Amino acid sequence: MIKVSLKLVDKPNGMSTIYLVYGKAITLPDGSRKKSESMKIEIYTTPKNPKEKKYNNKLLEIAEYVRCNRQLEVIRGVYGIKNIDKMEDSFLDYIDEKIDICQSDKYNGIKLSLKNCFNKTIRFKDINVNLCEEFRVYLNGLVNEGRYSSNTVTSYFNKFLNLITSAYNENIIPYDYSQKVPKMKWEEPIKEYLTEQEVRKLLSTPYPNKVFKRGVEFALNTGLRHSDILDLKHSHINYQGDGNIILSKVIVKTGKTLIIPLNDAAVNLIIKKGEGQVFKGFPDNNRANKMLKEWLEKAKISKALTFHGLRHTFAMTAVARGIDIYALKELMGHASIENTLIYRRSFLHFNSIYYTIP
Repeated sequence: MIKVSLKLVDKPNGMSTIYLVYGKAITLPDGSRKKSESMKIEIYTTPKNPKEKKYNNKLLEIAEYVRCNRQLEVIRGVYGIKNIDKMEDSFLDYIDEKIDICQSDKYNGIKLSLKNCFNKTIRFKDINVNLCEEFRVYLNGLVNEGRYSSNTVTSYFNKFLNLITSAYNENIIPYDYSQKVPKMKWEEPIKEYLTEQEVRKLLSTPYPNKVFKRGVEFALNTGLRHSDILDLKHSHINYQGDGNIILSKVIVKTGKTLIIPLNDAAVNLIIKKGEGQVFKGFPDNNRANKMLKEWLEKAKISKALTFHGLRHTFAMTAVARGIDIYALKELMGHASIENTLIYRRSFLHFNSIYYTIP
C-alpha cells in the first residue's frame, strides 16, 4: 500500500509549509503525477507562545484530516479490484455498455466526438481533468464552425461527465474528475419568431390600424425593439447623397448608437420626410402585444408571439440568408457576439428551412 504522510519544510521566515508525501508517485485529481504536494498551509516552525502553539495545533488537525482523506482515496485506487482490471480498458467500449436505447444517438455522438478530438483510443487511465477540458474546447469549436448546435454539444459533454461519475462509482477510476469540471449550460433556443410563410400570411391579412401595421412591417425589416419604434423620429433618418438612407439613433434600452442601412421596404414605410415621430400614435408595449395577438388570430397563425418576437424573426431571417454574424451583431446593436450567436445556434437547432421576408 502507498502510505500518505505529512512533512514539514522549513522556510527562512520562521514558518514551515506542510506537504503531503506519497510512498511513490500517484495520479492526483488534476491528472498530474507527483510524489508530494504542498497543502499551502504554514505553521510556526518554533512556536513562541501559547497563541502560536494553539494556531499550530489547529492547522495540524486540519492537515491530518486531509491526509486521512487522501489515504482513503489512495486505498480506493489501489485496492479497487475493478480499478486494477480496467484502467487499461477502452472508455469508448464502456460507453457502449452504458448505451440507453432511447438515447443511442447521443451516446454515439459522444463516441464519435471523442474519436475525432483525440484521434486515439481513450483508456480509463487517460481520463483526467485536462482531458475533460480539452474535450470541452473541441466541442465548443464544433459549435463555432456551425457543425453542431450549442445544446447538442451541451448534452454530449454533460452526459460524458455523467459517464465519468459512473466509472468512479464502479471503482474503475480513482477520482470523480467530473466534480472538478463545470458542466455546460443548456441554452434555450429562440422559439418566438415567424417563418417566411407566416410572415407572408400575416402581412397579406388586413389590419385596421395602419400605423400599427406599418410599425410591425418596419420591425420585421430592421429588427428594432418596440421602444425604438416608439422613439423613432424623422431626425433619425439620414438621406445620403448617394441615394442610400441610413437609420441612426441611440438605442433606448442600451444607450448604444445604432446605425442601419434601410432597404426599400423599410424606406417605403416611412411614407415621407417630416418632423417628430415616424410612427405617430403607435401603441404602448402592452397594447401592441394585444394588437399583434389579435392580428395573428385573424391571420390564423397559432403562435404566442409578442412584439419582441418580430426582432427575433428579423435575426433568424438574417441567419437563414447567411449574413455574416458580426454584421448581424451590429444590426442588432448587441454589446456581445454571444448574444448574436444564440440566433445561429437556434437556427441549427431547429434545422430551419430557408425563408425571406417579402
